[in-house]
Amino acid sequence: MDKIINICPVDELRVTSVVDNNADRSFRTEGEKAIVSRFQFPKEMYDGILPFAEHGFSMLLETKIGQEKACVLVDAGVTQAGFVNNIKAFNININKIDSVVITHGHADHFLGLPALAAEFGLRGLKVIAHPEAFNPRKFAESPDGPFVMLKTLDKSELEAVGFEVEQNEKPIVLGNRMMMASGTVPRDPRYDNTLLFHYSGCSDGWRPDPNVVDDQFVAVNVKGKGLVIVTGCGHSGLINIIRYAQKITGEEKVLAILGGFHLYQNPNNSKIYKALRDINPKFIIPTHCTGWKDTHLMASNFPEKFIQNSVGTVYTF
Repeated sequence: MDKIINICPVDELRVTSVVDNNADRSFRTEGEKAIVSRFQFPKEMYDGILPFAEHGFSMLLETKIGQEKACVLVDAGVTQAGFVNNIKAFNININKIDSVVITHGHADHFLGLPALAAEFGLRGLKVIAHPEAFNPRKFAESPDGPFVMLKTLDKSELEAVGFEVEQNEKPIVLGNRMMMASGTVPRDPRYDNTLLFHYSGCSDGWRPDPNVVDDQFVAVNVKGKGLVIVTGCGHSGLINIIRYAQKITGEEKVLAILGGFHLYQNPNNSKIYKALRDINPKFIIPTHCTGWKDTHLMASNFPEKFIQNSVGTVYTF
């Protein structure tokens, strides 16, 4: 039986979308949900630093209990240029970051990471990732290939720029006990989110890894309101992630689920929508790899819960 991970319920959680696939500036504050703050153009509209949209993911989580604060970065985007640009565009003080959680070893979630040292001079930063996140990866769109080789998250390279690497297969607390990183997520096959023709390198060569076993999430418990769960790609399966978060935190209420849900490759996601109705999160915020079709299906199925993300959006819970 999984042990309950005691994280401290927080007074406030602030989530900033640093890297995402969408940089829509057409949003207006009228009619937006109260938790949402959108990036505004600089005063001289096109003279300031404007954000980039890229096929990558990064979110900054800032928590507070009384006067005590914590700050954790979840993933680091797909390019150093985009990652650095958006940090500057949003005036993010990266010196307050306690640690970085890499949700899994796909390049669109970690390639910006070296910039924290090279561009901003951070040293001694703790980088948390599943042991298998450091395995080489390749995948194909069909059984006949061709294979695409992905860049590898390299532990020695991270240590060479002064980062401290911690590997977690089991849940761990972080951010002054205000947050948790899940480690390996148990899979209910009814809600699996498989990535066919995906392979992971190991000492014996390549092995099939359709489940992307290193996939993990970060969760925060907002006092009196429930869990906010942040996924990178959701390869573990959206419902598997939510239920595991509930199980290991002991908190049943779900305030928000946000991040990449990777639904676009699944032929029928109706069972996921049904389970989401039963779980009844207050907010559903699909980003990154959810896919155009399923993002719109979520908007139509959950109009009162759905929020469209864009880089620079800040959510305050």
